[in-house]
Amino acid sequence: MMEIVVVMIVFFIMLSMGIIFFTQYAQGEANKAVTEVDRANMAETAKIVSSLPELHCSLANDQGLACIDTLKAKEFALLLDDKERLHYSNLFYGFKAEADCIYSCDGIGSPQLFDYTGAGTSSQRFYIPSAICDPELKRCGYGEVVITQTR
Repeated sequence: MMEIVVVMIVFFIMLSMGIIFFTQYAQGEANKAVTEVDRANMAETAKIVSSLPELHCSLANDQGLACIDTLKAKEFALLLDDKERLHYSNLFYGFKAEADCIYSCDGIGSPQLFDYTGAGTSSQRFYIPSAICDPELKRCGYGEVVITQTR
C-alpha cells in the first residue's frame, strides 16, 4: 500500500511539473504571436500613413518619395472635425504618428500627425524613413515618421 502511495505522489508531482512547463511554453508562444501580429498591424498602419494624400508633399510633384508636408500635417491635425475624426479614429485606433525631422532641419518643424492612443500600459514603435518638407521655406529635411502603438 505504501509503495502505491509513493508512486502516486511521484506521478502527480511529475504531472504538475509537466503542466507548469507546458503552460509557460504556451504563454511564451502566445506572446510571440501577439507581438508578431502587433508588428504586422504597425507595418500596415505605416503603409497607410505614408500613402495618405492629406500628408504627402506637393514639392516637385514626386509621388515615389515618402514625404510629409509640414503645412498639410498641421492643417490635418487642426481640421479633424467629428465626422472625419470618427473615420480616422476607426482607421488608426490605438496608434499615434508624428514626424520627426533629424537631418537638415533648419526651420522645419516636427509635427504630430494624429494621436488615437488610449491609456495603455505598453507601447511599441515603428519607424518610416521619410523626407519632411516645408513648402513655405521651400526646404526639405530628412527624418522619420514614428508610429507608436499603445496596448
